[in-house]
Amino acid sequence: MQKNILFFILVLALSFAGSSYFGVLYNHFSPQRGSSFWGLDTEGAISFIGFLVAYVFFTTFIFGLSGFRKNKNWIIVLLIPPALLWIGADPAHIYIPIILGLIGFGVSKIISLVVSKFKRPTI
Repeated sequence: MQKNILFFILVLALSFAGSSYFGVLYNHFSPQRGSSFWGLDTEGAISFIGFLVAYVFFTTFIFGLSGFRKNKNWIIVLLIPPALLWIGADPAHIYIPIILGLIGFGVSKIISLVVSKFKRPTI
């Protein structure tokens, strides 16, 4: 339980740090124009959307690295709020966070596989 909370804090920190990069990526698919409903300027909207996209990616990546079977309930619960935001705000581009979530999960599984192949057997 404590480990999962630390993973969640790590996900939030990485999402905040990577929000501008993921926001620029999302802006290529769905350009942000003018001000938004919340009164954010274009850069603020890009950062907010980037935070959500990074959150989806890093949630599946970090919790996937620690073992999917143990953490699948955490992944599902933590991805409900961004999914609801996306369905309400931009359902036409819901495929972007889904694809990035699958990429994050796939990369975590590949890393886990590589690490397990190079792990030395204990004698």
